Amino acid sequence: MQEASNQIDNVEVRGPAINRKLRNVEILPANDAQVLIETLEEDLGFNDADAEADGKLSA
Repeated sequence: MQEASNQIDNVEVRGPAINRKLRNVEILPANDAQVLIETLEEDLGFNDADAEADGKLSA
């Protein structure tokens, strides 16, 4: 019970700090996100065939 209480206290302390950090996070529109993902995949040399071969992309 004490450990659970300590964890709850820790969350109460860290919550406001996390929220302050998240205030600066921006939402990326879905279309922009897709373009960014595709660009990163190209830059890193990934493609759908690689992901399918690795079993990381579901159909």
